[in-house]
Amino acid sequence: MENNQEKKQTVLSLIQPTGTPTLGNYLGALKNWKNMSDGYDCFFGVADLHSITVRPNPADLRRRTTEMYALLLALGLDPHKNTVFVQSHVPAHAQLAWILDCYTQFGEASRMTQFKDKSEKHPDNVNVGLFAYPVLMAAFIGKSGAKIMSLQEPNKKMSKSDTNPKAFISVLDDDNTIMKKIKSAVTDSEARVYRKDGKDGVNNLMGIYSCCTGKSDEEIEKEFDGKGYGDFKTAVGEAVCDELRPLRDEYNRLISDKAYLAECMKEGAEKASYTAERTLKKAMKKVGFLQI
Repeated sequence: MENNQEKKQTVLSLIQPTGTPTLGNYLGALKNWKNMSDGYDCFFGVADLHSITVRPNPADLRRRTTEMYALLLALGLDPHKNTVFVQSHVPAHAQLAWILDCYTQFGEASRMTQFKDKSEKHPDNVNVGLFAYPVLMAAFIGKSGAKIMSLQEPNKKMSKSDTNPKAFISVLDDDNTIMKKIKSAVTDSEARVYRKDGKDGVNNLMGIYSCCTGKSDEEIEKEFDGKGYGDFKTAVGEAVCDELRPLRDEYNRLISDKAYLAECMKEGAEKASYTAERTLKKAMKKVGFLQI
């Protein structure tokens, strides 16, 4: 019999344990991770090595790493079907980064916009790790989903670091909090639900509603024809609650089972290390390191 199965492409997707992801992170990327696991050979991880460029409190880093790992599993990423790991549990990753560092020109790295931006924001902590950060990311590929904007300033991206808590929705917010934030979202005085340049607040809510329900702009406009923003915001809020509630419930179940999380982390580290070490050995051979 002819084997029609093609080798799946490998995708590596990691997220830093620097706080609870927002609705924007979820709809823009995380929601798609579960869908990707069917068509790709997926490696999902908590990027704790990336997160220490800002020198987090050690106890906070350990807690947030565990919480983020539990959240990845709560997304529906089967740790036995996929490889779900913690970055620092796979030493080959950092070892390969050192080799790539030595083959990256100083001028190339210094032109990276991320280094410039973060150096300006944290002038008291411009460390070598921050400079070499893009090299550690050299293997990342993935898909992007919807771009979700701030609920209070819909001309800028939703961010968990926003000083206004009404501007973003955390994926672990309860139903009541979600409804309050959606109902206080900025719109306009027109009180008509349709997509148009300049209606940034309404456009953003339509995008959120579309991502949660699968409805097109035309369907959304028809659904709320003749209705005001009150009805629209209520529907958007309920759709977001329905979308996030299963994730929140599963996260709360998993975070209380530390033994299971530790078991999954160990399995993920072993699977990721097997692949990473093979890649590392190929790179070391090409560079000229003596193999044993």
